[in-house]
Amino acid sequence: MTGFKKEKIKIGALKKAYLSTKNKKKTGRKYVVFYGVLLMFSFGLLSAFGLAFYYLHDIPAISKIESDVLPESSVIYDRNGGELYNLYNEEKRTYVPYDQIS
Repeated sequence: MTGFKKEKIKIGALKKAYLSTKNKKKTGRKYVVFYGVLLMFSFGLLSAFGLAFYYLHDIPAISKIESDVLPESSVIYDRNGGELYNLYNEEKRTYVPYDQIS
């Protein structure tokens, strides 16, 4: 019987040690690494949204692009229908409808 009591004491001591480590504050290395990775992920996500907003906030609306009148070059033809001059300021532009773009 004395051997049984010794075993019971050992189990009780192990149980106390287990419960005392279970109830301790979680300040281990794995928690520091977890929160560090979480902080870096949050910072990266916030940076991505910030960069997207910075670059995309001044993009014009599609309706504004469609309604803009762009300067075109002036073409002067001779009496036979041949092109004599193509006058343009800085860029030589010609309007092409959307359905003709391949």
